[in-house]
Amino acid sequence: MNVRFKKVIDELYSFIDYEKLLNSGNLIQTRQDDLDRFANFLERIGSPQDNYRKILVAGSKGKGSVCAMTEAVLRAQGYKTGLYTSPHLVNIRERIKIDGCCVNENLFIEELEKNIALAKQIGAEKKYRTVFEILTATAFSIFKKGQVDIALVEVGLGGRLDATNIIEPDITVITNLGIDHTNILGTTIEEITREKAGIIRPGIPLVTYPGSIKAEEIILEKLKTLKLEDFLFVDRNTIVNNVESNQKGTTFDIDNGYLSIKELMLALPSEIQIKNAIISLGIISMLNKQGIEISEESIRTGFKNVKWPGRMQIFQGEKTVVVDGAHSPMAIECICDSMRKIWPNEKIGVIFSANMDKDIRGMLYGLRDLSQEIILTRFDWPRVAQIDNLVEIAEEFEFEIKTAPDIKTAIKLALKDSCEIVLITGSLYLAGEALTELGFNPCAD
Repeated sequence: MNVRFKKVIDELYSFIDYEKLLNSGNLIQTRQDDLDRFANFLERIGSPQDNYRKILVAGSKGKGSVCAMTEAVLRAQGYKTGLYTSPHLVNIRERIKIDGCCVNENLFIEELEKNIALAKQIGAEKKYRTVFEILTATAFSIFKKGQVDIALVEVGLGGRLDATNIIEPDITVITNLGIDHTNILGTTIEEITREKAGIIRPGIPLVTYPGSIKAEEIILEKLKTLKLEDFLFVDRNTIVNNVESNQKGTTFDIDNGYLSIKELMLALPSEIQIKNAIISLGIISMLNKQGIEISEESIRTGFKNVKWPGRMQIFQGEKTVVVDGAHSPMAIECICDSMRKIWPNEKIGVIFSANMDKDIRGMLYGLRDLSQEIILTRFDWPRVAQIDNLVEIAEEFEFEIKTAPDIKTAIKLALKDSCEIVLITGSLYLAGEALTELGFNPCAD
């Protein structure tokens, strides 16, 4: 590893890291004045986020996929794109992409060093600068240096008080909403929706697929309060027909009232991605209304070539191995449905691990009908659930249980089992370790 790269990453992780903290909402309370301080931080580096168009995407599920699809389409149209997502799977540079490629390592180091130095100078000892804020500022400055035309910015957590919410976007987006991060965002869909709806701005168009009547009602309430009339609930008017899925992707016909496309091929092999495609096409429709030209040919090209690692990613070898970072019961239900549709007759085995603050019981309940064979393991992360705890919960559902101390051992065990297909799921962090073990590098030159 580049010595300078290792040094700057070590320095970065000396700051507060919400991703690693269990019950982080209780340990360090985020407040509006934290965002004000971050706004001041960005002003100190020249407000780089003001130099290009931006689309801000929040939601419980699918926001990264929506960003990836939309970015691929914009790139196919010839726009220079920025993409900021989290967390990363293998390499931290995955979080910041220009034109679909991980940020150059030297540029990443250079900008990160500048922002870390400033963070230390103006208040690190007060413990209000975070890893995510520094990475967010770094993404914004890299996009400015890269002279991107438009950036897709994924909200890290929630919306209202997330560091990304400091920007003034051209479009805001709220994807499917569900129960997640309850220790920080709230325990009900109403509480969570209000946090996510915090990204909605007066005068800024909204595209959304809330996924429930309660969530829709709260978003409509916010729109009424802000007197915002330019919005698109994409689930209301979109018609999808002739859906077909296989290992290569998903094909479907779609008409959302603005765009009508037959036999649209999406290079992501899961029907759940159709919901995300509907949102992406809603964003594209809104961009067209704003004068951003995007052709049907570019939509077809972008969807056909989109890549989003760790989301039903298929590896063909001694056995078919599927890696998916689903980490909620809702996501597990979707991946199980997709697995059964693509491999209806094959025997499927599961490798599972999760963070201890996730709904492990709900996820294992969702996996019970997909497979009776499960290998419980762990990954290298502070919040990971211990294997003994996983076993205790899995026994409730009468799985045939095996355990492995790490993903390498778990994969070896699965390859020796009688199953024909292996699904690795339960966490994006587990997915990242699995990808590394399977030889996949998202930032390979």
